[in-house]
Amino acid sequence: MKKLLLILLCLPLLFNYCSKGNVSPSSQTLEEVIIGKRWKLKNATDGFYLHSEGTFYLTEVCQSDDFLGEWIIDNSDSTLKYIYYQNSLEITEVFGTIVSFSETEIKFDVSTDPTTQINVIYEVTSEDV
Repeated sequence: MKKLLLILLCLPLLFNYCSKGNVSPSSQTLEEVIIGKRWKLKNATDGFYLHSEGTFYLTEVCQSDDFLGEWIIDNSDSTLKYIYYQNSLEITEVFGTIVSFSETEIKFDVSTDPTTQINVIYEVTSEDV
C-alpha cells in the first residue's frame, strides 16, 4: 500500500520533469499582452496600437498613426472599446469582442448579427506599420 501511495505521489513530479521545459502557460492578463505592442491584421498591413497612456491608434504602412480616442478594455464582456468626442458628445464605439488572445495573436469577433460570427485576426509585429 505504501509503495502504491509513493508511486501516485511521484507521478506529478515525473510528468513535470518529462514535459517540455520551455512551455509554460501564460499568466499574463489581456492588458499586459495587448498594450504597448503594435498589432497588424493577419496577412495585411493595417493594424492598431494601444498606448500605455490610454490612447488608441489605427496604424497603416507608410502613414502616421491615426488617433481614434481613448481605449477601454471591458473585462466583463471581453470587448475592446474606444471613446472619442464629437463637439459636446462623448461617443463609445466597440472595436470588437475578444474571442481569444496570446502573446502573438488576438482574435476579435466583429459581427453585429448574433447568428453570425466574423473573426478578425491580428498578429503582433515589430515592423513600423
